[in-house]
Amino acid sequence: VLVILSAVLFGIMPVLAKQIYTMGGNPLSLCVYRFLFSIPFLWGVVKRSKEDSLPVTKEQMRKVLILSLGCAGTPLLLFQSYQYISSGMATTIHFVYPILVLLGSALIYHEKMTRLKIVCAGLCMAGILCFYSPGQAAGMKGVVLAFCSGIMYAFYILYFSKSGLAELSPYKLSIYLSIFSTLWLLLAALGTGQLITDISWKAWALTIVFSLMVAV
Repeated sequence: VLVILSAVLFGIMPVLAKQIYTMGGNPLSLCVYRFLFSIPFLWGVVKRSKEDSLPVTKEQMRKVLILSLGCAGTPLLLFQSYQYISSGMATTIHFVYPILVLLGSALIYHEKMTRLKIVCAGLCMAGILCFYSPGQAAGMKGVVLAFCSGIMYAFYILYFSKSGLAELSPYKLSIYLSIFSTLWLLLAALGTGQLITDISWKAWALTIVFSLMVAV
């Protein structure tokens, strides 16, 4: 049920993102606010939990810092692709990541490619091809960005699975990822002059809803 719910929220994400773009937002700013607005909520959840606390070890902090690169880079690349191709095509291309995870597990971590994994990879590729619409106009830049978002997410999954960070509670891990991702993206937004604050109250409200749905 939780996986299905997360998939539904993920499916709504591109619709809200494009709506925010029409109100004056841009991909980089949206990514900054996506993570930034989730921090107070996640902090409140962690503080209310009697079985959890915020401190982590230096080694865990180093690993979270590396993992946050994938956490921040994935939505940035995907949101950028929405500007060049349809959100449906971009999201479909992004979902090449399960195949990349299987390949990465075999090539990097030398996990055995069982017959079941090969069948799963084939079915995943077949599913992606079923979403392809012949003759649909698609900018190559958007295709590359969407594919790179899949690569970045595959890195995120592989590193997370092998880093030992799974022992942290999801709320604690999420708040640290949100903090580091906000910092990475804020530096990029300020460095490129793409941080937008002058948007309507409706755009701000939609951005907050977007953050709570996607990041929280």
